[in-house]
Amino acid sequence: MVKTKTEVSVFISSTSEMDAEREICLEVIDDLNRIRGRNESFILAPLNWKRDVSSEFGAAPQQIVNSQIGDEYDIFIGFLCSRFGTPTEEYESGTQEEFERAMLRKASEPNTLGVSFFFKDPREAEAPPKARELVKIEDFRESISDQGVFKDFHDGPTFRQHVQDALSDHIDRILSSKDSISSNSARRSNSVTTHTTELVTIDQYDPDIGVLELVELTQEYASSLETIWTEIGGATQRLGEKIKVRTAELSDLPKDLNGNKDPKKVKPVLNRIAAEMDRYSVIVERSLPDLSKLARDFVVVTERAALMSSEDGLETKENIEALVSTYDYLRSTLMIAIGQVEGFQNSMSSIPRMTTRLNQARRRVETTTKQLISSMRDFETNLSLSSSSIVEEIARH
Repeated sequence: MVKTKTEVSVFISSTSEMDAEREICLEVIDDLNRIRGRNESFILAPLNWKRDVSSEFGAAPQQIVNSQIGDEYDIFIGFLCSRFGTPTEEYESGTQEEFERAMLRKASEPNTLGVSFFFKDPREAEAPPKARELVKIEDFRESISDQGVFKDFHDGPTFRQHVQDALSDHIDRILSSKDSISSNSARRSNSVTTHTTELVTIDQYDPDIGVLELVELTQEYASSLETIWTEIGGATQRLGEKIKVRTAELSDLPKDLNGNKDPKKVKPVLNRIAAEMDRYSVIVERSLPDLSKLARDFVVVTERAALMSSEDGLETKENIEALVSTYDYLRSTLMIAIGQVEGFQNSMSSIPRMTTRLNQARRRVETTTKQLISSMRDFETNLSLSSSSIVEEIARH
């Protein structure tokens, strides 16, 4: 019987000085195909610019890589040592652009795309490193330090182990996700929408559901809503801080005799801002549908639990006060999140419209934050109305 194998493509991104490390990656891929692939019915298919990209007349090198490699790979493995690489039209190096494209995809596909990056100690480089290259690499390393995707290494054996561990982890997650999709199971996400995937929705209610189950659902919804708002508020604050850092980088760039800054140095910084804004927008866009449904279901479930308790003579003054207190607490948490998002939204107007990429990212953030604020304000209004309605309805019983 012929088994169908799942192909998992691995994009290997690096500068030209990393030939030895690229070979190690290919060896690790061969080992995993031989040791695990046969038993688990998958095959890793490596992609890298040296082997899989052919020249095209009249096109920029990075455009050729982007068009021929594309964004359809399943795993991204990148590494640098002492050379940052050749600048592209939008970034300071091709490897940086490839990484940013991968991270933008990962924001919207957290379970189906694996991303890992590795930095080799520049003291182990074959050629003496140049100071300006090391500065660029360190700046890049610092810019991704909070994303949890990179490790350092100093020799071949350490790198081999890092790559093997990373690929094994990514394979497990990707195959698990594919199995989950094929069996119509819920896909779990590492983004702010994680908390809604396992909750029972209104449409799934058993008509015989009891008060205790409804109360449990109310508590789960409240906890999930609070967590989502807190995470969105935190993500908003972090993006604002990153923009401040990038703005400081722009201010520190040297000026020429006419008082102007080199556009080739300004543009990469602006593109990093745009990439960070795009990642934020993806997170908010993915959270909005589930957030709106969760907010609606919370109100419906809470009202049903309160009225059922009242009709059956289970409601007490203490329970009503506790319910109203829960509503008030959620409203206060919600208003904090709204304030954070509105403050950030107002600060967006101070960002100059300097490049097409930045303008597009800025407009996308403005649109998503406007939708987010509208959704949260609608829920705040519904909480107020529901709280009053519950108290009045219970009083009639």
